[in-house]
Amino acid sequence: MLSAIGLVILQTSTSYLKPETIDIGKVDSSKAGEVVKIQGQVQDFYSTQQASFFTLKDQTGEIQVVDFNAGKHGGKTTVLGTAELRQGKIQIVSTKIEQKET
Repeated sequence: MLSAIGLVILQTSTSYLKPETIDIGKVDSSKAGEVVKIQGQVQDFYSTQQASFFTLKDQTGEIQVVDFNAGKHGGKTTVLGTAELRQGKIQIVSTKIEQKET
């Protein structure tokens, strides 16, 4: 019983922790399944009826981002999401996106 309570407390507390922003170049297949926070410039934006897709680039690399909220993105952007391995490439499925005003 105590171990079950401990697991619930651990799971609840980790959902409130905010990850630190990391370099895009550090997001590789070893991060698959983890929540990551990255920041960079939006490039190659395109949208479908289901989702928006764009490349986020910083000085260390670039990565594909998928946003199922299908918003318009551009400029300097911070993305919080889950790293996923798709067709041999790492990508981020966003849960939160913030854009800096230019």
